[in-house]
Amino acid sequence: MKYTRHFTLAIISLFFMTDLFAQNRISPKNIRPTHLGWQLFQTEHFDVEHEQKVAEAARDAANLAERGYAHLSAIFEHGLDKRIPLVLFASLNDYQQADSIRQFGHNPSGVTDLAELRVALAVTGSNRELNQTLLHELVHAFQFDITHNAAIIGECDPPLWFFESLAEYLAVGMDSHTRMWIRDGVMHDHLLSMEKLGSTFDIRVYRQGAAFWHYIAEKYGKKKVGQLFKSAIAFGNLDKAFQAELGMDSVQLTAAWHQQMRDTYSVSDAPLQKASAIASRLTEKESFFHRVNAVPAISPNGHEITYLTDKNLADDIYILKEDGKNLFKSSRLIKGSQSSDFDALRFFDTTISWSHDGQKISYISMSGKDDALFVTDARDGTFLQRFVFKELDGLLSPSFSPDGNEIVFVGIAGGRSDLFIIDLQSGQLRRLTKDRFSNLQPQWSPDGKTIAFITDHTPNPDKNDVLPNDYNIALHHLQSGEVELLTALAGNVNSPQWSNDAAELAFVSDHQGVSNIYKLDMATGEIIPVTFLQSGVVGLSELTPAMSWSANGHYMVFSTFEDGAWQLYRLELPQDEQDYQVMNIDPAAFFSSQGSAALAIEMAAYY
Repeated sequence: MKYTRHFTLAIISLFFMTDLFAQNRISPKNIRPTHLGWQLFQTEHFDVEHEQKVAEAARDAANLAERGYAHLSAIFEHGLDKRIPLVLFASLNDYQQADSIRQFGHNPSGVTDLAELRVALAVTGSNRELNQTLLHELVHAFQFDITHNAAIIGECDPPLWFFESLAEYLAVGMDSHTRMWIRDGVMHDHLLSMEKLGSTFDIRVYRQGAAFWHYIAEKYGKKKVGQLFKSAIAFGNLDKAFQAELGMDSVQLTAAWHQQMRDTYSVSDAPLQKASAIASRLTEKESFFHRVNAVPAISPNGHEITYLTDKNLADDIYILKEDGKNLFKSSRLIKGSQSSDFDALRFFDTTISWSHDGQKISYISMSGKDDALFVTDARDGTFLQRFVFKELDGLLSPSFSPDGNEIVFVGIAGGRSDLFIIDLQSGQLRRLTKDRFSNLQPQWSPDGKTIAFITDHTPNPDKNDVLPNDYNIALHHLQSGEVELLTALAGNVNSPQWSNDAAELAFVSDHQGVSNIYKLDMATGEIIPVTFLQSGVVGLSELTPAMSWSANGHYMVFSTFEDGAWQLYRLELPQDEQDYQVMNIDPAAFFSSQGSAALAIEMAAYY
């Protein structure tokens, strides 16, 4: 099961998955309750079933699946005896509403049927997420095919973390979010032993477990990963497999692995800062279950901040209001899951946008079986407008125009993410982009002439190459319709934010190994670092917005990860550029980088 979106889930055991699909087998009968047309085509190893409207995206997914198959068969030194059914839904909503998927409660974004090695997932408009989810589920298909013995799976010996973390590692590598979790574990002495991983049922299984597999691959070679898994299945016991393959037991291996993590990710000698050294903390962890304060959006005057939180065991929008100098009071503005018309906030990959007069906010929520764009009064949370677009399968990331009359947002159609504009008076919809690349997180420039967004578009794209590229910043010029690529950084870029005079663009990037805030001078192209944080500037996932810049240019609010939870800070910016502290360091010297793009390049060698 893919775990990226719903990290608060308890992990469903492999034994339960077997029983579930025995009763609710994914089939044309029960995965197509509401749509007219499904199609089927075959590749060398896959039978690809897909909703008709994602036909083009399904071909790209099949290409990625074949690359993934070749990559994994080389690592496991194993080929599957049967063809793999691959079921592709046109949206996350369609996927979650299918009868076979709804049995899983909170609905992860992908699942694999043990009995038939059938993989089902949603095409969400992000090429990178599609590749990661697909790889994760294909690892399970290989694991199940290698295992054969359902009794071993039922006993979970080898334990569940051994299966799930391997799938996550082979899907995303040692990406910046995994490194974040390990840095935090090192700093707060939270690294788990293999014994404790066996009794842990949260995101640490995925992140710390993936770091374990990365340690094995780096020290012994990547094929040792497949050999160790097969040995564990053959023995039915981890210690016996560790002794046979590595010459040590789980206690000794835990000690060696943890020491390597401390040596690599310790920040004691690194010239990196704590968030509290440069900014004011706005949130606290109020209970054991309160882990998330994320997706910050700061008002134009910098004195109010909306954000998403789980402090009441629900996904709500809260607002922080300044009631004194640097003193903020938090209150709930919008309660999640209020009704079928306002069901589930897009917690992981959307944004909240303030109108430039500070009177309204806009955001996306699931509404019935569709996504809806809401415009709400920022003072009391009163719903003002709601838009549902039947021609779109999903919505993300709204941003108000400077005059407040329009909103640009991401619409997902045919499995592709593109930019659209809605006129708030007439309801007229206008499409800006139409291509096979991921186009996400649009932000309207203060002069109203340009949309900044992140994309995996490349200057000279190969029409036959669907490998997910790194996200960078691009501009859509509204008058000409031209798209201009601004950055070409390795790693991930998100959260583009304009300065009040449009002379600069701020963004978050992990191209130096740790996600931090940078500013791009629009005239010279110079990139200036704004933060050098130990914990980084991070959201819930690599595509969760992590930073917001006030329209008056005085403040930034960002989320960071501290002691197992996400917290918000407000940074007051110096008004003189010469006051910026430019540190002549390269965080990559302390934190090695290997993420999805690097993994995709490695995959290409196998296909």
